[in-house]
Amino acid sequence: MEEDAWGNVIRHVDALGNVTTYTYDDFGNRKTEVTPEGHEWSWTWDAAGNLLTETNPLGETTRYDWDAVGQLIKVTDPEGVVWQYTYNALGNTTRIDLDNLARPLRLTDPAGNLITWTWDANFLKGMDYPTYRQQYRYNTRHQLWQRVDEWDGQSRSTVYQRNAEGDLTAMTDPGGHTTTYTPDALGRAAEIRDALGGLTRIDQRADGQPSEVTDPEGHTTRYEYDARGLLIREISAAGTDEERIRRYDYDADGRLTTVHLPDGGRKVYTWNAADRLIRADYYAPGADAPAITHTWDYDKAGRLTGWSAPGLSGTYTYNTLGQRTEATTHYGAFSKTLKYAYDPAGRPLRYTSAENRVTEYTWTAHGQPDSIRIEGEGTVLYGPYLWNRPQALQLPGGTRIEYQYDGLQRLTGLKVTDPVSQLLQQLTYAWDVNDLILQKGDTTYTYDALYRLTEAVTGDSTDTYTYDGVGNRLSHNDDSGWTYNAAHQLTERPGVNYTYNANGHLIRAQYSNGIERTYTYDASERLIRIEENGLTRAEFGYDPFGRRAFKRTASGTTWYLYSEQGLAAEYDDSGNLIAEYH
Repeated sequence: MEEDAWGNVIRHVDALGNVTTYTYDDFGNRKTEVTPEGHEWSWTWDAAGNLLTETNPLGETTRYDWDAVGQLIKVTDPEGVVWQYTYNALGNTTRIDLDNLARPLRLTDPAGNLITWTWDANFLKGMDYPTYRQQYRYNTRHQLWQRVDEWDGQSRSTVYQRNAEGDLTAMTDPGGHTTTYTPDALGRAAEIRDALGGLTRIDQRADGQPSEVTDPEGHTTRYEYDARGLLIREISAAGTDEERIRRYDYDADGRLTTVHLPDGGRKVYTWNAADRLIRADYYAPGADAPAITHTWDYDKAGRLTGWSAPGLSGTYTYNTLGQRTEATTHYGAFSKTLKYAYDPAGRPLRYTSAENRVTEYTWTAHGQPDSIRIEGEGTVLYGPYLWNRPQALQLPGGTRIEYQYDGLQRLTGLKVTDPVSQLLQQLTYAWDVNDLILQKGDTTYTYDALYRLTEAVTGDSTDTYTYDGVGNRLSHNDDSGWTYNAAHQLTERPGVNYTYNANGHLIRAQYSNGIERTYTYDASERLIRIEENGLTRAEFGYDPFGRRAFKRTASGTTWYLYSEQGLAAEYDDSGNLIAEYH
């Protein structure tokens, strides 16, 4: 590292020899930064040290304007969109009031909803939200001992207990269930006993990282670290027949370079000088060449512009604000493109599907969703709102859904009517003090002290469940006898036996009726084939993000297209649309 006469870093060389250089103005403000890849960022400043411009390596500039007392009054983005700010006499934004210690007192959102803070000396006493209140109470050492929520004439509290040293020793949830903690000499939880008596033991290093964790069923996971504190070995089900060891290698900059799998396979990662992942190679056990390779490309501003996987690739384009405007996926025989447009506030304005169907979005003056118009389908209307929740939704064709909420913004009622206001469905919801759902329509739910579902009753039908100390299901109704190995993998339940590979993945399910299903995984540990009694039932492929790219069955191949929100469409081998999602 090199510094100028004023102590500013002008040259930085990382452990791999990558060089970043910096320049400064006469007042010590950074003027330029040149990355190891040769990409330059630049800034300009006024005489008072206020930032005037920021230019990225693509030449896109954001400009800032300040008033005479140094308050930001305008921001102009690279596309010329202007954001303006106004202040009151105290120098605060007109929508938030601060006390003389610069702590928030009141915040009014664009819809007029008010949030207030109450302070006592240096501690937050409470917050009033539009639909509920939250209060905080402290002990004489100024440590939180109770949090109280109040809404609709109801209340709930969480209570914290501490020892003379101030270490947390117990926490009682609003339902009265207590978890206790036994601190070590440094005040860290060495033992945790849950509300049903299950004990978890944690051994920690001096730096606070766990070295050994033993769960309530007595099974242990061990962790080993290098001198830098980076995890290098993870040993699950330690000391048992199911013991599995994963090892991790890092480069001189601390970036993960290799994962060594229990079966001898490897995952090898390559990074560019800007610490961005550019390649992942996956090796089968004992192999010298990768079975699978994924790559990623970036522009000068560090935005992802492309990726590749076996038989697949993708490209992205952006506007000057860095918002993605096009996403194209190449499937070999065909390609599909999604397009995006945004309003000046950066919110979605228009989405064009790969079939050129346009979805348009509008927003209220308060920034909440107002409508979604789907070409060929109609318009979905939102509102009015109860704080952050829509109280009604009108679907294309006129069907209307009305929602009711309690003060904690939990759904308590739902009513669906047709275009002529005839009732189609009506449901009531109820919740317990821990936010677990107790009722949905005519179905009621019961839970144990660890928040696990133990009973669901619908009319004359009842489902019951039991669990072990770590949440593994032991029975469902009269179907009991579920057993697990030391790695908490289900090995047997009535009528089925399960087998796993060295990496811990399910490879065989044998049924008492003679059916045997086998499961095959690729070098990246993803499921690629399911067979039944020796016959292939389905095959799968994936993109570099772990999303399923295709499914192949006896009836043909389905290819999957994804938007930023999730699954967007399905296609056949020729690129013909099977299904589209909005």
